[in-house]
Amino acid sequence: MKKSYNECMFYDPSLGTNVFVVDQRTGKQTPITYKASSFFTFHHANAFEKDGNLVVDYCRMRKPDIFQAFSLESMRKGNFLNTDDMDRAAYLARMVIPLSISKDAKVGDDLLKGIGPYGKGCSAVLRENNTIFLEDVIITGQSFEFPRYNYDHYNLREYRYVYGSSILKYETNLAGIVKADLIDRMNVKIWHRENQSQLCAEPVFMPDPNGKEEDDGIVVCPVMIMNGKENPFVLVLNAKDLKEMCRYIIPQDRIPFGFHSMFVQRPHTH
Repeated sequence: MKKSYNECMFYDPSLGTNVFVVDQRTGKQTPITYKASSFFTFHHANAFEKDGNLVVDYCRMRKPDIFQAFSLESMRKGNFLNTDDMDRAAYLARMVIPLSISKDAKVGDDLLKGIGPYGKGCSAVLRENNTIFLEDVIITGQSFEFPRYNYDHYNLREYRYVYGSSILKYETNLAGIVKADLIDRMNVKIWHRENQSQLCAEPVFMPDPNGKEEDDGIVVCPVMIMNGKENPFVLVLNAKDLKEMCRYIIPQDRIPFGFHSMFVQRPHTH
């Protein structure tokens, strides 16, 4: 009997999560064993090293069965991305992973104690057998997927801002595009959808070539329409405050829901 990949896998939250760290220079896994609570993640934002720790930002969910919403049967029933269970939503999270264990550390110690504001809310507790149990922290209470940031200037470096889409239909505040602040976590900017039919795809950050600050630039995002009563459009926002600058109406009823996109500059001609 033929089965899909989805039908061959199952999720068991009682097993927890294994976190593997591999040194790119040697291709070898670190000798420390890392464990965490059960979660699922598809999309990662940035990662960087600081103070002997690896800082990793990603979108995580506790109950990944929300992906059943992408089945043809669910979409035909109108259940596409329709849930009010917060554990089934994805949120921007940060995990801080110690890359070494001090000789003075004892079982039960939090190896992240006193590391600084970038690791606020995270913990890494030493257990027996050279094992560290990691707890991540949710950056913002707004659901968050397809994270993008100023990749050109901040990839693998400490950074501040992440842009994402709030794609679940249950959002009562009609959140569409979200800007998270990794330093001032209460400083959340949102571009709100105009109705429940609109669905924002991945927001693409395009830096200002003459910009001086991390969020100098624009955010471009395709907006799909799920009921066919209006035209889809491409949204252009100011990356600092998410205020709309303009939109480009697409002269057709539907555009597909895309997961990833990128901006490529037109080559100069002589």
